[in-house]
Amino acid sequence: MNVNVSQRLNKDYSSTTVTWSNNNPGDVQLGERIVQVRNGCIDCHGTNLAGKKVMDNPAMGKMYGSNITPAALKDWNDPEIARATRHGIGRDGKPLVLMPSHDYINLSENDLKAVIAYLRNLPAVEQSNVPIAMGPVAKILLVTGKAATLVPAEVINHQQPFTHKPAEAATVNVPPKFSGSGVSVTSSSKSVATLLSEDLKTVAVRVKVSSTLYTSLLVDTER
Repeated sequence: MNVNVSQRLNKDYSSTTVTWSNNNPGDVQLGERIVQVRNGCIDCHGTNLAGKKVMDNPAMGKMYGSNITPAALKDWNDPEIARATRHGIGRDGKPLVLMPSHDYINLSENDLKAVIAYLRNLPAVEQSNVPIAMGPVAKILLVTGKAATLVPAEVINHQQPFTHKPAEAATVNVPPKFSGSGVSVTSSSKSVATLLSEDLKTVAVRVKVSSTLYTSLLVDTER
């Protein structure tokens, strides 16, 4: 089993590359929305994106989100960051573990550029990465195919073209009558996407609280 896992984690995917169709710069604000709200990168990489413990126990092993601030990415070029995000492949060409690239491969080209632009503009946080080490249960799940997305590079179609994304919603004027609707408005106009992102942050917190409470109740019921 260990040989199987080792071979898979050391497979060379360096032939996979990301190329841009244009030289348009990434939208930093859009990137912030994707990283902080839409794709939930902070759940694994931490609120400052310098790394965070996802799990650390003898059964599953050590799984930590890596530092993705400029302190850690200063030697990475944009295509390398794009490949890691979209294809789950590190700088060394080996597959990344617990990187949800099976979802991120559906990002549009402009969305991916926006993510990179945002990461480039973060405050640099000097924090060392904790090497990922799979425990016995994680290895069994991987070998038996019960956790295929643990190593997403194995299940991704690396030939998939960028997803076409509809144009962003136009900026709209927010009438004064909505000022007491629970949506915080600090200027006379905001884009629909911005308003939604602000509300989604609140929803995300509520969902997390509800999920934690449900799990707690479920454990108490089964005792």
